[in-house]
Amino acid sequence: MSRYLPIAGGIVVMVIFGILQGVYTERWHKRQVTRKQQEFAARIKFIPESFGDWDSRPDSTDQKQLERAGAVGHLARVYTNRHDKTDEVSVFLICGHSYDIADHMPDQCYVCQGYQMPEDPHRFVISDPGEGDNDFFNARFRKETIEGVTSIRLFWAWNTGRADGTPNVKSHWDAPTIPRVAFEGREALFKLYVISNKGVDGAPADSPNVKFLRAFMPELEKALFEPESKPETITPEKPAEPVTAKAA
Repeated sequence: MSRYLPIAGGIVVMVIFGILQGVYTERWHKRQVTRKQQEFAARIKFIPESFGDWDSRPDSTDQKQLERAGAVGHLARVYTNRHDKTDEVSVFLICGHSYDIADHMPDQCYVCQGYQMPEDPHRFVISDPGEGDNDFFNARFRKETIEGVTSIRLFWAWNTGRADGTPNVKSHWDAPTIPRVAFEGREALFKLYVISNKGVDGAPADSPNVKFLRAFMPELEKALFEPESKPETITPEKPAEPVTAKAA
């Protein structure tokens, strides 16, 4: 009988850990949208539709996909360089609780949609003398269908905003190896995708993604995190609808 005790003890520990983890992540009930998440979502409207050499148009979104992603706010636009119409990128930005936003990485989701990755994602640093460095993952994806072959290059990263008490210190876009661990417990988080189908097999530095991101980073910082662009206070009398937690 005693030989079964370690097994029974291990099962008990696993059950307790599962319950505590479920409570911590709010897995089994609707997660209330917090004030900070509302503020993150409200800032998205300040992202310019046109800036520098880039103009944009709305892109389509799937409401069910947004719900599965736990998005409290989002942006979906296609930006085109007005001097070179072949330089075009799709921008997808979402915000919400880190438990949701740190999940569903492209190297998992796109592969589930039938895409292949010729190589593993690797980091690329977007540098700007006035803005500092921002770390992104980037990868190529390829999908073969009856209609032909679709190839894209995708850059992605996350941002937790400016640290409390340091409003004048610029934020940082980051690409941690394990996002769920790196951003664990964060109340609000942004995730950014920038996608292009031009020059996919060339060097990442030569892609429209990089050209766009170097111009977009200052605009994004100003819209999302500059104190001067802080949206109007959100009244607590009209809370946002709760986000349904995903089943693990």
